[in-house]
Amino acid sequence: MATTTNYGWTTPDDTALVKDGAAAIRTLGSSADTTIKNLNPETTLGDISYRSSTANTNTRLALGTTGQRLSVNAAGNAPEWQTPIAFLAEISTGQSITSGTITKVQFDTEVIDNASAYDPTTNYRFTVPTGQGGNYLIGFDVAWGVYSAGHQTIMYIYKNGAAYESPAFPFRDGSSDVVSTSFQKVVALAAGDYVEAYVQHNRGVAATLYNPNASFWGHKI
Repeated sequence: MATTTNYGWTTPDDTALVKDGAAAIRTLGSSADTTIKNLNPETTLGDISYRSSTANTNTRLALGTTGQRLSVNAAGNAPEWQTPIAFLAEISTGQSITSGTITKVQFDTEVIDNASAYDPTTNYRFTVPTGQGGNYLIGFDVAWGVYSAGHQTIMYIYKNGAAYESPAFPFRDGSSDVVSTSFQKVVALAAGDYVEAYVQHNRGVAATLYNPNASFWGHKI
């Protein structure tokens, strides 16, 4: 029997008898029906399909949920819906920072943590969940009382226990103002990597971070 070029559907030969026509049409129709269904596996409003590892057979991907975005899975071989990873943490009480000592800020109050990836009780860090490696925008801000002219604060983002970025900011001179400093950085993170926020100042005596005017945040971009 003859077959079609692309999908191999069975068709009658040129020499086939007329009486074989009905059977040939049924065979051809069944083949077409099966192939078309394999190429269109969607069943529900919003479904999409993508090429599977089997020739001429697509795979159904159900509609994701509100706020999700279409991405590539951890294996790098298929699309999937992912919830954008995001976290935001604050400090619940003023934290005293010793002069000249690099100190981790204890952001102990979660505001946003949609992947349960931020630890607000022990390590005060964000850890990238499995399958969520990529580029992240990480930032934090703090607020201090104003000290004498010439004093500085340094803000550190730590990646896996080592300083990754550390800009320095001078304090303004004044008697009653509050100085806020902040910065943000795009950080490449793999699954299992973690980031923390540290500060240092050179006032000469301990200084206190104000609450809730301090926050540590990040999201996958």
